[in-house]
Amino acid sequence: MQQSFAVVKSRADGEDAGNGLSWATAKREIASALAEAAQGDAVVASNGTYGAVSVPEGVSVRSVEGAEVTTIRGGAGTRCVGAASGAVVEGFALKGGDVEGNGGGGLLESGAVLRRCILQGNRAGGVGGGACGGTLENCLLAGNTATSGGGAAGAELRHCTVVRNTGGGARDCQTVNSVFWQNDGGDVEGGTTTKSRCSPLVAGVGNIEEEPCFAGVGNWRLLFESPCIDAAGESDLREDLDGNPRPQPKVYGEALKPDMGCYEYVPKARFVWENGSGTPPYESWKDAARDIQSALDVSGSGDRIVVEAGTYGAVTVSNAVYLMGYRGAVNTVIDGRGSERAVTMSGGGTLEGFTIRNGASEDCGGILADGGATVRDVVVEGCRATGCGGGVCLYGGSTAENVTASGNAAAYGAGFY
Repeated sequence: MQQSFAVVKSRADGEDAGNGLSWATAKREIASALAEAAQGDAVVASNGTYGAVSVPEGVSVRSVEGAEVTTIRGGAGTRCVGAASGAVVEGFALKGGDVEGNGGGGLLESGAVLRRCILQGNRAGGVGGGACGGTLENCLLAGNTATSGGGAAGAELRHCTVVRNTGGGARDCQTVNSVFWQNDGGDVEGGTTTKSRCSPLVAGVGNIEEEPCFAGVGNWRLLFESPCIDAAGESDLREDLDGNPRPQPKVYGEALKPDMGCYEYVPKARFVWENGSGTPPYESWKDAARDIQSALDVSGSGDRIVVEAGTYGAVTVSNAVYLMGYRGAVNTVIDGRGSERAVTMSGGGTLEGFTIRNGASEDCGGILADGGATVRDVVVEGCRATGCGGGVCLYGGSTAENVTASGNAAAYGAGFY
């Protein structure tokens, strides 16, 4: 019969005498639970820092709240994790492992898996400062050291981010959908690499060399402009290191492709609703902005702005946001009220699912789209310009997809210009 063992580091009595079969009788160390676990059993650990562990064949060890708050720490002469075939370790930071052999953070037999783990500050006198062997999924390997393969050696790396390791990033690894950056000794040595970012570029389908554009040193999440976004191949990993869905779904439309590395890029979503409270930064329907421009004013490139059905005033879109009518063009209107251009897009971005009505300007009465903007699934009606482009003006590589223009007026190009 399979059993699940609970581990609570903060037990007030500091004992491991409980049987571990409930939170009330939890063990205090993961190793104590593993000593009683058999193949097929699971060990579940609450937040805290635990000593090194050796995980038997077919046993899983996972944290409750993830690697940011749950650590397995090694030490001089001790690696953080040893894992037999079929073992799974999920949701831990592996830190401080220091061995003269291979695998400072983790030494994994074939068939063992590290999933959604952070391997940081480990050392191996041989190869694989972070990890040696096994499979790593959605893992961050940063600041590890080895003679070769400072991040990992002889492992399968799937959606991993491997940064600033000494002795190289990966040696003799089978790597897919991953990101390497600034590894001392080179990013990749031997093995195979596909759909990954590395420099210098190595042969492999879909590999890229452009800068990955991280949020900052120590924050290895991707920025909106990263070329690693949507650049990974097909993946059966449905969550990233933070537990976010992979790939990220659009609010409206088809799902995006997965991103390279252990973190999916997660745009902020802001909401607009005539009955919202108008409480910045408008990140729920309850706190929704009452007008679109207010939400635009606090948004950055890559953010999503979701607009509930209603009629709203003219807007100026100055960066690459995704502005979407939640219930489509039939129900969501931007109205220039006959006195101003309804929509001005000067910084790219996407406008989708609106009716644009009653815009008026010298040029481009309904929509002026510039800087590579996209206008999609939009109806433009009753707009006018004394010069050109009564309905829609497209400049700077901007595009229109499934846009209907009717009843607009201009001296030149009443519908489109």
